Amino acid sequence: MKKLFVVLCVAAIGFAFTSCKKECVCTGTQTLLGEETNVEVKVGEMSKKDCEAYKYEVKTEGVEVNVTCKSE
Repeated sequence: MKKLFVVLCVAAIGFAFTSCKKECVCTGTQTLLGEETNVEVKVGEMSKKDCEAYKYEVKTEGVEVNVTCKSE
């Protein structure tokens, strides 16, 4: 009985420290030569915290991209 209890405790601790990963989807706008379009990019599975921190913005001559991400 003690062995079963120890195994269950170890499993519970391992489960508690495992982060749940979900598909990270990024949406935003892209402006190319004055024409704006919506974009959606799936960047893979990651934790919610990492996904929401995954943002990018690019501004160069004639091109502008602004994208934010969220976990599905």
